[in-house]
Amino acid sequence: MAMGFLGEKTKQASRPAMGAVSFVTAILNTVALLLIARNMGPEILGTLGFLLSFLGLFFFIGDMGNGMAFENVLAKGYRFAECYRAYVYAKLKLIAAFIAVAAAMIALYVFLLAPATHTALHPVSMVIMLGYFITANLATIWIVGRNMKAGRSRINIFEFIESLAKALLVAAVVYIIAISGDQYALFQLTFVYLLAGTLGLMIARNSARRLKMGPENEEIEVEFQDVAGKIAPFIAFSAIILNLDKIMLWYFSDFQTLGVYFGAQRITIFIAASAVSIEILLGQALTRHIRENNTEAISKALRMTERYVSLIVLPVAGFYILFSEGLLNAFLGDEFVAGSMAVALLAGAGFFTAIASPHISYLVKAQRTRELAIASGLALAALCCALLALLPDLLMPGAGIHGMNGAAIAVLASSVVFYASTRYMTWKILECKPHIRMLAHIFSTGIMIASTQFVIWYFDINLNFGWLLVLAGLGTVVYVLSLYLSGEMVRKDYHEFLELTKPE
Repeated sequence: MAMGFLGEKTKQASRPAMGAVSFVTAILNTVALLLIARNMGPEILGTLGFLLSFLGLFFFIGDMGNGMAFENVLAKGYRFAECYRAYVYAKLKLIAAFIAVAAAMIALYVFLLAPATHTALHPVSMVIMLGYFITANLATIWIVGRNMKAGRSRINIFEFIESLAKALLVAAVVYIIAISGDQYALFQLTFVYLLAGTLGLMIARNSARRLKMGPENEEIEVEFQDVAGKIAPFIAFSAIILNLDKIMLWYFSDFQTLGVYFGAQRITIFIAASAVSIEILLGQALTRHIRENNTEAISKALRMTERYVSLIVLPVAGFYILFSEGLLNAFLGDEFVAGSMAVALLAGAGFFTAIASPHISYLVKAQRTRELAIASGLALAALCCALLALLPDLLMPGAGIHGMNGAAIAVLASSVVFYASTRYMTWKILECKPHIRMLAHIFSTGIMIASTQFVIWYFDINLNFGWLLVLAGLGTVVYVLSLYLSGEMVRKDYHEFLELTKPE
């Protein structure tokens, strides 16, 4: 009895722990980039951002949906050892394909795209960064295998250790090792990424050392190809959406501009991280209802998840929009203040991405691959059209909507299209209407913004890091109080949340 009780407690605590680890990982990754921004400037940060996006554009080739296919094939009753073998061999072939494509991308840059003027980006650094992407792809073999063997998602130690090592090594480069020249600095940073990735890879491999591969089974291999082929368009479109804006911005501007934009984008990551934490908490209930084919329960869980995401994310996005310039100055330095409009736009994009995440999660769990491909394809089309229209500064010249602001507008447009399309699909499939009480979040966020603006005006405050913390605390108090007075935060909601997050 005692062991059973402890087991239930462990399962109940695992999802909050996973959410916390995801959030801390996002913080550590951002800390590493903040150290680079404040001590090396926008050009080095932009060069690093370009390198991550340029090689990351086709990172999806190393998986092509096989990680998701593993769970679906295993659920059909096949033996784990045989599924694991099929997954490992598929991954190794795809990683080899990714290496070939990435090598071609490096050659494309060196011989065709590299600017004639001085650049901090050197081919050696590109090869080192390719090594980092290879370690990340290899690590997923053991991370996914370990999770499938356990029958549930476990805390991703690989990402946590990698982000922690990256932050510590970047701090060492910045504060201990003397940096001489842009190319040498970038070489050190790419080597830091490779070291951190290798450490995470070793831990991932060690954690899955007991996993054994079974004999070859052609039927399972065909199943893997069939399932992965259906989800691959969504994976590919999503990966391109995440990286294309930065590559296009570099092509139409320079590393300096990209550095300001990349820094602005990175400090808004906490908006999406908040949504991920909530999804981890509520995802188990959604999975359970999908397995039972309980349409009414699925719709209710989806509406509640969307509501909780909105409750947390909307005020955070509002704070970013209101204090974009102050946040950039406090976190990145005055060289990045020019990206304040981009931060506000990207915060809006982050909100729509976050609010779409429960619907994307449902479509993935329910294997609605056609709907996912359509939604992500529409979002990619919106991104490409907006980038091509805005970045060359041909549309309304002088209006300030080109460059980094144009890229941010394109990302916002893509996020709105992604949300609208996935929200429409879940509405049609499940008759899942938006939760009416989300209006209280909009009203309370407006009260929060008005209150903090009044305090700034009345006391004539010059924003700095300390005042941002004070205003964040004040805004939180006002927002929570407004929610309570509007009836949005009551005991019934707390019990509903516990019901959704309870273990099976």
